[in-house]
Amino acid sequence: MASSRKHLTPKKLQQREAALDKKIAHYLAQLDEADRDEEGESIDRSAVQAALAELQVKKANNQTCQVLMQAQGLVQHVVGESDAQKMRTASGPLVAYNIQSAVDAKHCLILHHEVTQEGTDNRQLEPMAKAAKEKLDQSELCVTADAGYSNGAQFQACEDAAITAFVPPNRAINTTGGDEQYFDRTEFNYDSNTDQYQCPAGNRLTLKQLSKGDRIYQAAISDCRSCPLKNRCTKAERRYLMRHAHEAAFERMEVRMKAHLEMMGHRRSIVEHPFGNLKQWIFGNGRFLLRQLQGARAEMALAVPGLQLEKSYPGAGSTEADGADGLKGPSFFRLQKSKCPDKSGICFKPRRTAFSHSLTRPGDYPPLKNTAPK
Repeated sequence: MASSRKHLTPKKLQQREAALDKKIAHYLAQLDEADRDEEGESIDRSAVQAALAELQVKKANNQTCQVLMQAQGLVQHVVGESDAQKMRTASGPLVAYNIQSAVDAKHCLILHHEVTQEGTDNRQLEPMAKAAKEKLDQSELCVTADAGYSNGAQFQACEDAAITAFVPPNRAINTTGGDEQYFDRTEFNYDSNTDQYQCPAGNRLTLKQLSKGDRIYQAAISDCRSCPLKNRCTKAERRYLMRHAHEAAFERMEVRMKAHLEMMGHRRSIVEHPFGNLKQWIFGNGRFLLRQLQGARAEMALAVPGLQLEKSYPGAGSTEADGADGLKGPSFFRLQKSKCPDKSGICFKPRRTAFSHSLTRPGDYPPLKNTAPK
């Protein structure tokens, strides 16, 4: 696994520069003190000067890194693994790649996978769903994913592509800063005819401004000042409410999820097992061995077919009669297209898989056995 010391950010570099300045100042103070007290305990001036020279070189390299990162607009960089990013994982922040996989609901086979540099999953729903739809070569598709994929623009894009998605909307909660919560946006009724909201007290919120496609509404100060429910609504002098640019897509998603509460259970039963097997039995320690994004993608391109063969055809090397459709080989490979919306066709699983730079010696592997058919 890459050392966290190789992960650089502008803030880390500034902190290291400050630490170097402190050490340099300490050595300079030692030299000054030795000059003032020549009869006292002598110090090895050559050793101090060598240490100062080394610190100066480190400081110059640090400043060069800061200039280069600023010139290239980088917010983070990993020395020796420039394609990787530091991401949040179940084991804490790690330098990693984000693996996406789409799993067929009927046979639990991975239809499509991708290794990305995205630190989050909320922009992966549309590209993964479209890739799976293309692989299945069908006009409609049902997909389900966890709340990490919640994104209004992605919901709308899937609908436009005839893809029915089931994803729990992940929306911000309007809290009071304590255990209590203010009135949520769902408790305000929207009137599309007048383009206004009505608050729980019956007052109107009118359009204030547009912000990057979102619409911001505000209540009248006079209404909020005299409102008996104000302490449950806002601490400000008036209540503001933002309507997402794709609010209608969020609302349709909420309706779908309420009508099909079983979808999250289906997702867990479909997608967790294939990726667990991939991580445990194919990768072994769940880490990449090859460097850079190209190397990680090459490992996945080899690992996924290996898992598919093991799962679909455990008796590898044995013969099998032709299928009913005249095709040779196990029928597991001929994927059936799931119906919509009774069962989800595709499930998504994200995984931030850390990589390893260590190399395995040939002697660490047991000798391969000949598994060819006799």
